[in-house]
Amino acid sequence: MPTINFSKNDLLDLLGGRDDFPDILPLTGIQIEAIEEDDMAVEIEANRPDMFSVEGIARYLKGFLGIEKGFVEYPVVEGDFTVYVDRTVEKVRPYIGAAHISGIRMDDRLIKSLMDLQEKLHATVGRKRKKLAIGVHDSARIGREIIYKAVRPEEISFVPLAKEEEMNLREILEKHEKGREYAHLLEGKERWPILMDSEENVLSFPPVINGQLTALNKETNEIFIDMTGTDLKVIKSALAIFCAALADRGGRIESALLRYPDMELEMPDMVGEEMDVSLDYVSTLIGVKIPENDAIELLEKARFSAEVLDRAIRVRIPPYRVDVLHPVDIAEEIAIAHGYRNLAPELPKSVTFGRRLEEHRLKEAFKESLIGLGFNEIVTLTLTNNGDQFEKMGIREGEAVRIRNPITEFHTSVRRWLLPSIMSTLSKNRHRDLPQRIFELGAVVYDDGKNRTHLAGAVMDDRASFTLIKSVVERIMEDTGNKLTVSEKEHPSFIDGRCASIIVEDREAGFFGEVSPRILANFELEHPVSAFEIFFDAIGPRNHFLG
Repeated sequence: MPTINFSKNDLLDLLGGRDDFPDILPLTGIQIEAIEEDDMAVEIEANRPDMFSVEGIARYLKGFLGIEKGFVEYPVVEGDFTVYVDRTVEKVRPYIGAAHISGIRMDDRLIKSLMDLQEKLHATVGRKRKKLAIGVHDSARIGREIIYKAVRPEEISFVPLAKEEEMNLREILEKHEKGREYAHLLEGKERWPILMDSEENVLSFPPVINGQLTALNKETNEIFIDMTGTDLKVIKSALAIFCAALADRGGRIESALLRYPDMELEMPDMVGEEMDVSLDYVSTLIGVKIPENDAIELLEKARFSAEVLDRAIRVRIPPYRVDVLHPVDIAEEIAIAHGYRNLAPELPKSVTFGRRLEEHRLKEAFKESLIGLGFNEIVTLTLTNNGDQFEKMGIREGEAVRIRNPITEFHTSVRRWLLPSIMSTLSKNRHRDLPQRIFELGAVVYDDGKNRTHLAGAVMDDRASFTLIKSVVERIMEDTGNKLTVSEKEHPSFIDGRCASIIVEDREAGFFGEVSPRILANFELEHPVSAFEIFFDAIGPRNHFLG
């Protein structure tokens, strides 16, 4: 949970001098961490980014304290900023949002609050700037036409924030502390994003650093906000949070026009959305019958507005409330405003006794059997790549479920069987003493997109053989109440004539054998390996002794 630090007196000023808020905060789900003279720290749930600033906390508390209730109207007047979005950013950071705030009275408290809010949004909804990066600029120093484009690293130079020397984009990534921290976000990109005005004054190099030219100071009275990223919905929500905080400080919100190559947008959107919620549904969830008028009053206390419909209420959701996605979220807000302390506890109307699923009990039985045979359990990543899954295992044609936007070249697909992971683990531990006996029970995904459970194991030892692994398979199947037969099988990962299918109730439930020397060489292994893989779902918790 993010910790928010702010001035206690600042919060008092925003609440009009009401000093009884420490008693109310815990009732709203905000945990007080510390109050030391004027310094205050609270913990906020990660799903409430609208309260990552003292302004957002004050806004919410005003409803609970009765100072201000209902939906906060944030008027947006037409501004004179236009942002031109070039096609060159499509493969780097394709989206941008913007707004202009005028009439600001800047002081140390507000600067600190804005910087803290910016960093908290970066770390949470922004996924450490990968999904969202925010720039805040003194707009008196720039023109009203802004260009967002991608350039080659050596084409543009400017003075980055907190520095005095001019650097090009590559030098910033190499020399500036923020550049080194966020360089990975631009890895593999030929062109990098830049934001400048029509006179080529650089505002920022997103998602890395702003320019020193537009740095905020106590003389700043108008602010231009830019938000770049990969998710337009996240950008719109974060922009609403930022604009609401500045409007709560007396700022005037002015729109910005965003001209994309194939569309035009006007931001920010401070209207919010509506959701229809059944009061019967709410009452069922929280266990208290809530009359219509009471529900409306409670929602206004939580800074929503609502009106009565036929057998339901229509709730207007503030644009900064990005956590409200479903009627259950409205029910939670009503419960919080009603007060959890006011909900009378009651015993369950029926008594039930739980027990473990047979599937889980069977899995434990397999594990206990293998551990009894001297095997150690491993857990490996579900994400892999076709090279490890098929090519290194001697399979010429194989297909796995692919990841659309892989983070690395080593995690481009989802594994479809476990033995490659077993072999990789043996390869990484080839310098360890022999014998090595390992197994894994885990999920795989077939090309139909459905999850399956497999059990795989291997023995690496000078005495590892087909006979050895056959005895292991027979023992674990006997220990778990499974009767099996074996039949000869050809498999590219195993030595010809030393591989067999596991047959349970006339269907193949796995295979085992002695791994081919060619496969051992692919994994740089110098000792024999015998291995097995069981399709757990083909066995299932049927006629076992485990009941």
